[in-house]
Amino acid sequence: MAKNESGGFDFASLKAKETTTMCLKNPNTGKDIPGVTFEVYGRDSDVFRSAKLKLDRARAKKFQGSRRFNVDPADVEQEGLHLLAACIAGWTGVVLNGEELPYSRENALKLITEVPEVYEQVDLFVGDRGNFLSS
Repeated sequence: MAKNESGGFDFASLKAKETTTMCLKNPNTGKDIPGVTFEVYGRDSDVFRSAKLKLDRARAKKFQGSRRFNVDPADVEQEGLHLLAACIAGWTGVVLNGEELPYSRENALKLITEVPEVYEQVDLFVGDRGNFLSS
């Protein structure tokens, strides 16, 4: 635990890093897949907050002046995919359908849409604030 000179807890030690590296795990073994890493933004990052705010504003604009607030589950799913794609800052070692997949926001969206296991692992990792705290 981080203590200051007075012996109290230094809450600055709870400030999360913007990004960190995540190793993708083989779902069959639970072990890291060699050479495959993702650089991801956490939920406390400016990038996540900005992307979330953009989605929230678009949703609010869509229903502005409407008495009915009917949310289509397909829209919610797409919003979640776009938000998680925004949290992927880069990667190494990603191959899809036998070809290296270079990082781009569009390719991140494609990957997490086509490979639910990647979506799930990145989503769980990004959502765990502990992954972004300095040790």
